[in-house]
Amino acid sequence: MEARLDRKPISFYKNLFNTSMAHEETMEMIVPDAMPDILRIVDTDGIVILRSKEAETGKATVGGAIIATVLYMPEGEDSIKKLELKIPFTSACESVAIDKGTRLTASASLCSIDSRSLNPRKILVRADVLTQLSGYSPARVELCTAPEDSSVDIEVLEEKREINIVSDVREKTFVVSDEFSLPSSKPQVDEILKSEVMITTDDTKTVGTKLIMKGTVGASILYRTKGGDGPYSADFSAPFSQIAEIEAAESPEFNVVIMPTGVYFDLVDNGNGGTMITMELHAVAQITVMENQVIEYISDLYSTVYETTHEAENYSIDAVEKTSVMREMVRTTIDTPAQPRNIVSVRAFAGKVNLMDTQAGCGLETTITLSILYVAEDGRLLSQREQIKAESNWESPCENVKHVAGAVCNDIFAAPAPNGIDIRMNVDFTVTASRVQTIEMVNSIGYEEENKKDLSSYPSVTVKRAMPNENLWKLAKRYNSTQTLIAEANGLEDPNLEYGQLLIIPKKR
Repeated sequence: MEARLDRKPISFYKNLFNTSMAHEETMEMIVPDAMPDILRIVDTDGIVILRSKEAETGKATVGGAIIATVLYMPEGEDSIKKLELKIPFTSACESVAIDKGTRLTASASLCSIDSRSLNPRKILVRADVLTQLSGYSPARVELCTAPEDSSVDIEVLEEKREINIVSDVREKTFVVSDEFSLPSSKPQVDEILKSEVMITTDDTKTVGTKLIMKGTVGASILYRTKGGDGPYSADFSAPFSQIAEIEAAESPEFNVVIMPTGVYFDLVDNGNGGTMITMELHAVAQITVMENQVIEYISDLYSTVYETTHEAENYSIDAVEKTSVMREMVRTTIDTPAQPRNIVSVRAFAGKVNLMDTQAGCGLETTITLSILYVAEDGRLLSQREQIKAESNWESPCENVKHVAGAVCNDIFAAPAPNGIDIRMNVDFTVTASRVQTIEMVNSIGYEEENKKDLSSYPSVTVKRAMPNENLWKLAKRYNSTQTLIAEANGLEDPNLEYGQLLIIPKKR
């Protein structure tokens, strides 16, 4: 016969994969006929936007584009010219576990971007893109607890484990629109030469089944005036607040990844002879919802009456951790061929983050590419590119962990120094990890009513001393007793036994 077990289902999302894919994209561009020839390229920059995510049988694909901007000095003119081109990219991950029901979260960023002129009418743009992709699939496990039929007289060892599971994976698209005016101390803008956006999430909280996300869009532009002067830089910020429907119990935690899907800047007349800068940002918030649950399951059993059989099975559940952020201050001095007079703009691109086991935990390392635009003492507009290393430490072991690690540079400060440029910035390393927890659970119990135990050889009471690694469960199972009987016979309140402790073990009748 088979004893009926109580079964409690637990639903979650299994983390199928986390992958980081770095790849190079190149594209050639012809200078339009209406624009002058290239004398020299001054600067190259870009914004990465996400276009699509798709899961199909055996494959997950993410697509996007790099909106690249090339600034150059033309032959015979003193004013900077701008070229723009859109470079598409696609990244894919293959796995037999992926199907159409797989939910994806993705991010993409530039590791570096540069260009060179092939001739005065043609340029080649090269961009290194880092794509990070995670896949989640709905999963369900039935946890077995004590038998429903108490007359069978079966003793069970139930274990509890606290685990953080992914309970939902959602996304929310939204738009942030705003208008900005330049301070009166700055010359008015005539043309935006290049732009940059950074989206940060400042606060998340839940109200019922709604997740409220608040954050900031930081925008930077480089522009020239109507007289052709410049370039000049300006920074703005726009707050946003969004609400997303989620499935979660009380007090969940979240990992939120926000990617731009379109970025548009424009100039409009403010009606007072000045110019307003308009920004329209299209974005997608990708939300991973995590819940802390205490799971209970049977790990062992025996009967004091019947000979029993049971089957056990190993189950794997992903224990997901909230994103860890490690901030590091980086300082360096970049040597320049000419003495800088003032710094126009600085971009810092973080590359792929590598994880290494160290004595202190998990070491993090990345290469940062600096792109600096400055005016030299002789009035020339020059650019400088350098690579530096940044390191941090994640106080957690690297073993048996699935992770997505990244780095973002912010709060960048640059100032002229003797024969160079002093750089100071913060580098935020982020690690989103999940660790596979395996539980060995009894999922069926069998016994025969005719096959009772022969207990005639068991003494009514056994006296013995506790040996190393012995506990009440092991002793009760060996001597056909129960944990309760042993505890009562010895006046034990603590289930832990001391080595050499003298115990009275009564047989269950």
